[in-house]
Amino acid sequence: TARVPRDFVLDFFVVDGWKRLSVCPCLDPDSRLCNPVVMLTGFVLQCPSFGRICGGRQIRRLAWTASLSVSLVSVGRRTAKEAWAEIPVEEYQKRLGPKLDLKCKYVKDDAALVKAIKSATDTHWKIAMDAEGRAYDSQGFSDYLMSRLEASGGRVHIFIGGAEGLSDAAKSSVDELISLSKMTFTHKIARLVLVEQIYRAVEIHKGTKYNK
Repeated sequence: TARVPRDFVLDFFVVDGWKRLSVCPCLDPDSRLCNPVVMLTGFVLQCPSFGRICGGRQIRRLAWTASLSVSLVSVGRRTAKEAWAEIPVEEYQKRLGPKLDLKCKYVKDDAALVKAIKSATDTHWKIAMDAEGRAYDSQGFSDYLMSRLEASGGRVHIFIGGAEGLSDAAKSSVDELISLSKMTFTHKIARLVLVEQIYRAVEIHKGTKYNK
């Protein structure tokens, strides 16, 4: 249990966007918070009023103002010849904006990728893309990504191998393997598809009409 400070203020997502709520019937400053009434899990404050009227508005989700971040590390390099693959990635990064900070980075080879995996903070969830991994549909991936962000303090790292795929060292250093498809993609195409799916996951979570 934990006592809520009297100056406790939350930003929360309602149907018409982000609003600020300083007084909530579910968060009485003079009461103690006890599970399952209110449960703090990572960056998300889960409230029993999900989907019901709270403070005069319908709440979808209460959330800390701390930013969410996904780091995407790929084997390869940026080239003028393949600029076509970078333009849409940058567009999705802009669209995500304040909703999620998507950082994209290239590393030289598999050895550098393994180094990047091992240097990532242990408390942050680490995912690698591999044909042998678990496959999700878009709704399932959205649920999965949001749950991983919630459980790891709002930080997730995703890794994509080069033309030869992931080494055993890279596979054994991550928390989970995920497959984009049974088909084979170049790492540039895989990166672009994954970035779009990350954007789609956020839009699904927000409840917009992007995922039709």
